[in-house]
Amino acid sequence: MRWTVGINKRLNRDGRVYQDRTHVFTAFQDHEATVYRDGAAGPRDFHALDHPYAGLVLEVVAAESPERRAELLEWLRARHLPKRLAGSPAAMVTVFRPTPLPLDRMSYVKQVEGVDTRLTLLWFLQRDPRDCWEERFTGLDEDVARSGLGRVELVAPFIPTIPGTDRYVDELR
Repeated sequence: MRWTVGINKRLNRDGRVYQDRTHVFTAFQDHEATVYRDGAAGPRDFHALDHPYAGLVLEVVAAESPERRAELLEWLRARHLPKRLAGSPAAMVTVFRPTPLPLDRMSYVKQVEGVDTRLTLLWFLQRDPRDCWEERFTGLDEDVARSGLGRVELVAPFIPTIPGTDRYVDELR
């Protein structure tokens, strides 16, 4: 973590940081769990960022209280995620919990909210999220709310880009 702050300070000095942006969810995260759709078949979680997945869905879930986050995590790991993964285009879901940012973070980055209650889920997809959004990712908030353990704060799809190119620039809003 310390090296990231140092790199950011150097990039700022060199004028290589785009300052006109809003940090919506900037956080360091610790891995809590991974749930696989196909058990031992397929890429492992430590290969997930290198594997050529067709898309990713980021989900942020908040427990009702800090004391209930462990219970929410267990419900996600043992019941909700296996059920949602069965027959889905998601090969795995990794679950993380945010940690506080260091005190010497960049001044324009606010401290992480919900450090004691939030969980961050990454759904690694073998299909483009636009092709399975309605079928697989609407209703996540209802499932979590019904559990009584928390609420979904964000669900956002992403597709891979090709580094070093301007592909998809015309699609930015």
